[in-house]
Amino acid sequence: MRSLFAIALAATTLIPLSIPLPPAPALDWRPCARQSPAECATVAVPVDWHRPDGPKMSLAVARRAATDPDARIGVLLFNPGGPGSSPAQDLRDQDYYENFSPDIRKRFDIVGFDQRGTGEAYAVTCDGDLLGQQPPTVPADAGQYAKLLAYNEKLTDNCRRLSGPVFDQADTMTAARDMDAVRAALGVPTVSFLGTSYGTLLGQQYAELFPHRIRTFVLDSNMDHSLDGWGFLRSQTVAGEDAFQFFLQWCDKSSTCALHGQDVGRIFQSLYDKAVAGTLTDPMHEGEKVAPDDLSNAAYYADYEPNFLYLAEWLKALDTGRPPRTAPSEPTGPGGWGAPTFHPDEAIFCADWQLTVSGFDQLTGWRAELARVASHIRRSTVAWGSLVNCLGAGIAVRNPQHALRVADAPPILLVAARHDPHTPYDWTVAVHRRISRSVLLTYDGSAHGNYGPDNPCVTAAVDHYLLSLAAPADGTRCPDIGPDAG
Repeated sequence: MRSLFAIALAATTLIPLSIPLPPAPALDWRPCARQSPAECATVAVPVDWHRPDGPKMSLAVARRAATDPDARIGVLLFNPGGPGSSPAQDLRDQDYYENFSPDIRKRFDIVGFDQRGTGEAYAVTCDGDLLGQQPPTVPADAGQYAKLLAYNEKLTDNCRRLSGPVFDQADTMTAARDMDAVRAALGVPTVSFLGTSYGTLLGQQYAELFPHRIRTFVLDSNMDHSLDGWGFLRSQTVAGEDAFQFFLQWCDKSSTCALHGQDVGRIFQSLYDKAVAGTLTDPMHEGEKVAPDDLSNAAYYADYEPNFLYLAEWLKALDTGRPPRTAPSEPTGPGGWGAPTFHPDEAIFCADWQLTVSGFDQLTGWRAELARVASHIRRSTVAWGSLVNCLGAGIAVRNPQHALRVADAPPILLVAARHDPHTPYDWTVAVHRRISRSVLLTYDGSAHGNYGPDNPCVTAAVDHYLLSLAAPADGTRCPDIGPDAG
């Protein structure tokens, strides 16, 4: 994930509620393309909500109607995260629709809308060739740091030119106003919502602006939009190290771990030292060199899924020089180089976060401190990329961090995994403290995003709340069900 901000600040407060919503004509539902079982439509919203009578843009919306119309409860909106996911496109995909349980599909119209800057229309796009020219994100000296900032500014200029005015109107608070325009166009007074990861920020900010429009809200794996740059980096790095320690504990007690009975922490350290020296190779890719960040990323994403079995086998392969039983998945690239490439990350993320760095010396000091608090993964490469890719980019922070303010909302269900490497458990605890009447449901395992068929305890609790309005008792816990076999 690329994303965050640096030195071009045009801070704004919450968009006033006095700004009127646009008219909400009935949606013209038509069959989606590609033989999808979903229906598709568009909703017109202002490009700039501070000028509601100004130019408009269309947001793609997709719907899977309740399978039992007689038992229909209402509308369930969802956002699976990002920044930069495309919920309308996700809903056209039958596989994603299956993530919702049969009872939810039976009783809700499930609706996804493409957050501005994403999807097929009004998407943030950048030149693919330029995206492939990024300098090192861990600058070795002040000169490389200056080159990184210059590149970020050049990329922003390119993306802004290719994307048009949506590039500078893509923050999440603005998207929350779009979400209410979608609700109005659907013709319902209240909505239910399931937001995951970065989608929780959309849900949190909708709850700030429109608490009276909430029926039931589930925020799974929460962002904490009150952290400064150092707090963001440190907390996500600590969470990544905690998740890796959880993996080590599993490997120590589980005979299914390929490194069971060995000192896995020592093996990882030895591999990391070889990667730093440039002598570590991957037996699955004809001796291709493995960089230190490759190890950190592998540990991070294995905890993210989680897929502990694969991580253990891959580390064993690196240590022994023999291929694992399970081949690693090939990475997917960002698109065809040289062509306009979908890339909304910075346009959204950098507009949401004011994360300033005074210069190369401070960044280097932060890196050293992160390595001290996370002796294995060294730093969260995701959080680091989020920060450095916004430094000097020249993207105005339209939606800066603030203490969450939600008043008069019905009970909101907050879900978190105790060992989530991406959205630390403490982030959801902080959000829980700031939303009165909210309910915390904890999964005692390692995962990012907990709702779905792979986690029956969490899913049953969420479904019961969505269907009946009855949230579980605050502080309810679901037991760890172990790693995904992959």
